[in-house]
Amino acid sequence: MSFIEKTLSDNEKIIKIFKINWTNYFGIWIMYIFSLSILLISFNLEYINSISPFNINEFLINHKNLKLFQLITDPILFTQIILYIISGYLFIKTFYQNLVLKNIEMGLTTSRIILKTGIFSVHNEEIQIQAVETVEVNQSVLQRLLDSGNVKITGRGDSVVNFINVDNPTEIKKIIGNVVNS
Repeated sequence: MSFIEKTLSDNEKIIKIFKINWTNYFGIWIMYIFSLSILLISFNLEYINSISPFNINEFLINHKNLKLFQLITDPILFTQIILYIISGYLFIKTFYQNLVLKNIEMGLTTSRIILKTGIFSVHNEEIQIQAVETVEVNQSVLQRLLDSGNVKITGRGDSVVNFINVDNPTEIKKIIGNVVNS
């Protein structure tokens, strides 16, 4: 059960749940692939070193005056450990960003516009339908091509709800406008 469903009042019904655009996940998948590539390279580092024309062990033997390399007894193992750490960090960071995106909820009910963010702690922004003053759509050229954009809903006072990079922003504006005007 979603946050929006849990917070419905007795006579309130969900009109529409809005979704973030698929492009939000594009960078996350690129980072997953990148961290996996680093991991695969680190697994195969010894093999790569054996077939490479540039052999790190020969380099170290010929350049003994490099103090940084003298501290490292096995440079291949040291490089593998560093690559494992980098890969692990990138994977964990990317996984966290994926969780953040998966836990965003945006919706319209018969009485409220709701934006919920957060994984462990919840941040909830909402505007009552009768308090809505303006609904603005902002789209870059790329967002227009991908049918995504930002929707800014302002209400009385300082109330603002921003839906960032959502699917069909003009449709969202139209749906909210129809509910507000009815």
